[in-house]
Amino acid sequence: MFVRACSGWSLGCGAIRPETLLDWAKSHGVGAVCLADYDNLYGAIDFYQSARQRGIKPILGAVITERIESAGEGSAGSGRPGWPGGASPGDAAAGAGERPPRGRRAAGRILSGGGGGAFSFGGSDRAGVDEDAFEGRGAASGFVKQRLRRDEAQDRDTRRGSPLPHGRGSLTQDHGARPDHTDDILLGRTKLIVQRLDARSVTAVACSRTGYENLCRLITDRHIAGSFDLFEAAGRYQDGLVFLADEPAVLQGLLRTVDPARLRAALHDYGDDDSRAACYRLMEAADRLGVEPVATHAAYFPGPIDWHLHRVLRAVVLNQLASRVDAKQLAPRGAWLAPAGQIRDRLARYGQQPLRNAARLVEQCDLQLDLGVPQFPRVALNEGETACARLCRLVWDGLRRRYSQVPAEAVPRLRHELRVITKMGFADYFLAVHEIVEFARRSGIGCVGRGSAADSLVTYCLGISAVDPIRYNLHFERFLNESRIDFPDIDLDFDWRRRDEAIRFVYDHWGADHVAMISTQHFYKARSAFRDAARALGMPTEKLNRLTKKLPYDDPANLRRAIATMPECRDFPMHDAQVARAVRVAERLSGLPRGLSVHVGGVVIGPRPLVCYTPLQPATKGIAITQYDMHAIEKVGLVKIDLLGHRSLAILDDALEMVHRNHGVRVDLRSLPEDDPATARTLGTGQTVGCFQIESPGVRQLLRMLRAKDLRDIIHALSLIRPGPAASGM
Repeated sequence: MFVRACSGWSLGCGAIRPETLLDWAKSHGVGAVCLADYDNLYGAIDFYQSARQRGIKPILGAVITERIESAGEGSAGSGRPGWPGGASPGDAAAGAGERPPRGRRAAGRILSGGGGGAFSFGGSDRAGVDEDAFEGRGAASGFVKQRLRRDEAQDRDTRRGSPLPHGRGSLTQDHGARPDHTDDILLGRTKLIVQRLDARSVTAVACSRTGYENLCRLITDRHIAGSFDLFEAAGRYQDGLVFLADEPAVLQGLLRTVDPARLRAALHDYGDDDSRAACYRLMEAADRLGVEPVATHAAYFPGPIDWHLHRVLRAVVLNQLASRVDAKQLAPRGAWLAPAGQIRDRLARYGQQPLRNAARLVEQCDLQLDLGVPQFPRVALNEGETACARLCRLVWDGLRRRYSQVPAEAVPRLRHELRVITKMGFADYFLAVHEIVEFARRSGIGCVGRGSAADSLVTYCLGISAVDPIRYNLHFERFLNESRIDFPDIDLDFDWRRRDEAIRFVYDHWGADHVAMISTQHFYKARSAFRDAARALGMPTEKLNRLTKKLPYDDPANLRRAIATMPECRDFPMHDAQVARAVRVAERLSGLPRGLSVHVGGVVIGPRPLVCYTPLQPATKGIAITQYDMHAIEKVGLVKIDLLGHRSLAILDDALEMVHRNHGVRVDLRSLPEDDPATARTLGTGQTVGCFQIESPGVRQLLRMLRAKDLRDIIHALSLIRPGPAASGM
């Protein structure tokens, strides 16, 4: 069978942690599992790496939803058949209680992808594709009814012998029962109002590196393209992909654009009559259309009782009470990681051929990703010139500019650094950073490199860093070392008022398809988990706010222990049934992602279009961001450059301008004397409020104790005030 999971990265829907999926596969002897979240690959790289380490074959895919365009806005929330008014998981990054995102104008604040879309768990309404050719529309055909009657006896025997307990969350529970009613209150200040529109979806699975790149392109188009047609896009990017559809109408639509050999009819049997009837109808349609049926299982939560957690997540993203979420907007109760044998037994009723087809599909999926291989940006070179030759020329020229008299130790050190950089293949990276710095210099934008890059004589000669590593005895190996395989990391600070100019230069210089900013992933903490859970369960806002302030910001997994031990929580009303339930749900949210944001300054530049490495989504100011965070970006080989805004550079620029305006003098900061008596008196007395890095009470006291008088004393003070030395009691 082919097992795919909708993880917590399907924001507001999935409740499975990727490691939980892998643990399940290992314990049940399942050799391959597929991670297929809605319109994203947020967790794909970590899942791929972890699965390989555990000896499990990772299969990467995504559920691609049709985007519904609204007449009034660029896009709007949509409801897939069975999900009227449902929001796409990609639209779930905003916390509950905030004004719901609407249209592409919201894509900047949350990385929503700018479109509606949703999930598919049944329902009979369809749009855009003719289904009249298929029997049983709106009712089971005679064939289906006959098979359902035949299966009823088998189901009674299976349920009688089921190892699952009866009662809450078991498969024998009445799936149509409504949950306990909770008082209806507004969640936050607004209710989520979404349009009841239809959207289709298809699961795209990557079978090769080509398929992976096309999957990235398909997801990117879903989020960024001006218009998006699901069937047309699937046909355009079908190489290396296999598409699984669980609706006859979707199969028919895909056949117009996709090679039939790349299509599969996905049979999902969740142990209920509705899913079984849908499977029989799909088998009939697949037989008519000549598409192979595949025995599959789609899981959305780890255990049967976690359906309630799934319901809370849906309530959060829909801005509704959990008790009021429409049953059609929820996954079936059987969509959990059931025992593999139980899943096989359910799927065996459709014959052995779907099971054999599933085994062939698993074998066909053979994605090999070369993780950790650096992919540096390219710079324009003269004919016959190499990146190493260009770097060496710039560095030796810079050495002569930096030193009126070159120190004896500078030449051998520079040769050593260039040899290491060349051997590790980092020449292109240094050239790219140099071009950004040169743009800032030409444009009069304050810019300086910082961090361990200051330990390199190469960066000093290129003008990236303003710190002389020879004078201050800084060791290059702290920045780059042949024995380490990590990438170089150069942070550039810009005048905060003009940082966007530098970012725009990067996009224009290398091309918008080669550049993106990085996303940052946020996970549930104790406060956010309790707040979302309590809202969804109907806790009044005043009570919720009062209790949330008492909680820590730690992992919510041990929330009850924290409440029992923290003095701030001594009057926390755990005797209140509503509060206790919210705490239990909050603990279950531990490890689940809550949303995304844009990295403060991380930019990646690819030698090829970035969709060859990662899917992209829109963010503010008309730029694209990666769906991978900085750690996954590094694993796929892309190297980030931090372009940060700094207020101190703006202050220096303003001060220089005021000196020129008031005194008619142009001051060159690089030519200022370091032994100025007035400056020494200011440092020695600790009168440094407003001076970057040396304005805190601790540093000012230390400057007075050291009787600081120059830059070297400042370096000593800042070294001593670091967390390590400070904690040692020195």
